[in-house]
Amino acid sequence: LEVSLEELYQGLTKRIVVDNHGSRKEVEVHGPRGTTEGEGIVLSGEMDFVEGQPPADLMFLISERRHPVFTRRNHDLAMEMEISLREALCGIDTRTIKTLDGRMIAVSTAKLNSPIRTGDVYVLRSEGMPKRDQEGEHGDLYIQLQVAMPSSTGRLSDDEKHQLSILLGKMEGLDDPRKSSSEQPREISKSSVSNFGRASGSIPRSAQFQNNQEDSFSSSRSFFYSSAGARQGQDNVQCKQM
Repeated sequence: LEVSLEELYQGLTKRIVVDNHGSRKEVEVHGPRGTTEGEGIVLSGEMDFVEGQPPADLMFLISERRHPVFTRRNHDLAMEMEISLREALCGIDTRTIKTLDGRMIAVSTAKLNSPIRTGDVYVLRSEGMPKRDQEGEHGDLYIQLQVAMPSSTGRLSDDEKHQLSILLGKMEGLDDPRKSSSEQPREISKSSVSNFGRASGSIPRSAQFQNNQEDSFSSSRSFFYSSAGARQGQDNVQCKQM
């Protein structure tokens, strides 16, 4: 019996039509708050398969439907939350989370001594799943944060960008980044992984060897054959569901 996470949180009552030895019969299935994936709900004496014999029991196995926001593990829930770069550096003032029973909860972070990084996990106590046979007790809600970089810096003037660079450098324990090196820097320009090994031309080799090399990079968005040693970025990043 497939049910939603909301139904498992609040308790479920569903009317189901079943085949009862050639006839159709409607039964009512009840599950208490905190019912779990794979749990069996037994309705005693609901099935009359053999005439003259005691009615048989009917069992429903609970299957949890995938939720778009929350993941469940035992009594706990987990979710991802995207935050801005400003929030990552200065802390989250107020964000709102809609719970499985429809409540809106405002959350914030304490004053930060270090920036929030993508993948950092915070916890909101007692906002997980209800605990069976423990009235009023709940698991916890874990929140994994994803830091979203600004899509553009065009709203900042050159002077504002310079001041921001100084402030960020101060956060990193550096002086003015523009004064950190006496060597004249060379400007780098934006490109993509698809240009790697192609834009500067190819080395004349046998056709078979060249095709093999092309195939190894054409299906990858990374400079690396594996994630070992790779810095996470737009073109070489690994995503993992909690």
